Amino acid sequence: MREGRAAPNPLFPAGQRGEHGQQLGLRLDNSWTARLEDVDVRELLEGQPVNTTAPFLLCLLRRTGSALPST
Repeated sequence: MREGRAAPNPLFPAGQRGEHGQQLGLRLDNSWTARLEDVDVRELLEGQPVNTTAPFLLCLLRRTGSALPST
């Protein structure tokens, strides 16, 4: 295996996409279907910045009519 590449995961088959074009995930359970007490705090903390920042940026772009600067 080359450095910097993750080992293949059968739950996330490489190159396969779901109906919305996202990486296909074959897990039976995830944080969308889990009970609150079964969601790992780390997963909550990984998603929270995206879930709060993305709407702000989308509203800002719509209001200003501009695109995000490339980095």
